[in-house]
Amino acid sequence: VVFAAGLLLGERMYRLGGFAILALAIGRIFLVDVWKLETLYRIASFLILGAVLLLLGFIYNRFAETIRRWL
Repeated sequence: VVFAAGLLLGERMYRLGGFAILALAIGRIFLVDVWKLETLYRIASFLILGAVLLLLGFIYNRFAETIRRWL
């Protein structure tokens, strides 16, 4: 909601705040909640997280200038 408000209002601080809240939520999921899963699900979740991080790194590298202007 904070990120969407930042997009609609054009406010950089709201967008960055939304990213921070999202990062904290994802961090909590993978640092706390994942340890309650069975081993196979835990392995799959870390593999998926790794793939998503690689994809985000590729996208950021490819569109770095556009992203810097947007943020």
